[in-house]
Amino acid sequence: MRTYTDLSESDQKRARGKALMLPLTAVSESATRFNDELNGDNLQAKNNQAWDDARLRMPRLTHEHIIDEIRAEMEGMALYAAQNAIYPEPGTRVIFL
Repeated sequence: MRTYTDLSESDQKRARGKALMLPLTAVSESATRFNDELNGDNLQAKNNQAWDDARLRMPRLTHEHIIDEIRAEMEGMALYAAQNAIYPEPGTRVIFL
């Protein structure tokens, strides 16, 4: 098993990309919501505004617009997730519980 710091720069970039796309997709599909009051930010409000803007201006591109609007905030979360993950070597048998 490897940690984030054991990965090459290109593998670190791929790890961040994978860690970013899962939550961004969930948010853009309204499967994930944020609690602005609890988190002390305005990420859900920003997401809601992006949804409203997208529906009015470009309904068929809603998902892409949402991703563009909140990507910067989500990149920090993705970096944290990637840094705290473990990366099995090819051929390593992993059992997920």
